[in-house]
Amino acid sequence: MLCSGFDEAGCTDEGAPSSAKISTSSALKSGVIGWSKSMLSKYNYLDSLLKYCSFCIEHEDSNGGYFSFNRGIVIRAVVVVLALAVLSQVAVSAPSGIGKSANDGCLCHGDKDQSTTVKIEGLPESYESNTMYNFSITVESETVAANPNGSIGGFRMLVVGGSITFDESAGLIQELDGGWTHTESGNMVRSWNLSLVSPEDNASYVDFTVYGNAVNGNQASSEDAWNSLSLRLPGVEYDGEIFSDQADGFSPTDYTVGLVSMTALVGLLIITLRD
Repeated sequence: MLCSGFDEAGCTDEGAPSSAKISTSSALKSGVIGWSKSMLSKYNYLDSLLKYCSFCIEHEDSNGGYFSFNRGIVIRAVVVVLALAVLSQVAVSAPSGIGKSANDGCLCHGDKDQSTTVKIEGLPESYESNTMYNFSITVESETVAANPNGSIGGFRMLVVGGSITFDESAGLIQELDGGWTHTESGNMVRSWNLSLVSPEDNASYVDFTVYGNAVNGNQASSEDAWNSLSLRLPGVEYDGEIFSDQADGFSPTDYTVGLVSMTALVGLLIITLRD
């Protein structure tokens, strides 16, 4: 038995079931639905898998006895949900803009591609406090041609410091999930104009992270090419680290979690086929 107690938060460590007893059917429903929801959050795959599969082995029912789920049924349900979650990250395009799911890059469009260049143009080397600066984000690609009659580009921008404005009447940009991205009309260009109102403190800075995607207009995530840019804009009195470089969209944690998740998926598939 992997755990002896279970409540809505998962397995308990006290060795006793929670006071709220649940039936076999409600336990299965609660566990699978809860696990599915949390699994769809970033990096929760393995934690959720261990957490909610633990109670599937053995659990005290409402009559004080123990029941066991059919392992094959539970494993199959786990495999289906995990496969859908993984595939959803590689098969979805976002012509109408992209929210927090792209805070680490345009991952549904494959790996970062150095043939694509993301630029921020129009900003000074350092800012004066409480001043508006107009700037543009531009995406250029050596490999993905612009389709004159369809979608050609998109972006996701995160900013720390200052405030961002843009011409809403142009209909090319929107604010979404704490960042800025293209609209459906903005998906048909590869350059977007915005404005920065700098912080009131000249000794501070503004950090930009921009993910830009050159798309081929096939309404899918295939054969597109994206890249990223990180930029720190300092105030005129700022005395600290300054960087402006292409950001690595994948950290060692990203690669590790991805590898372990895929290994777990393969293992579950093997177990399912044996049952």
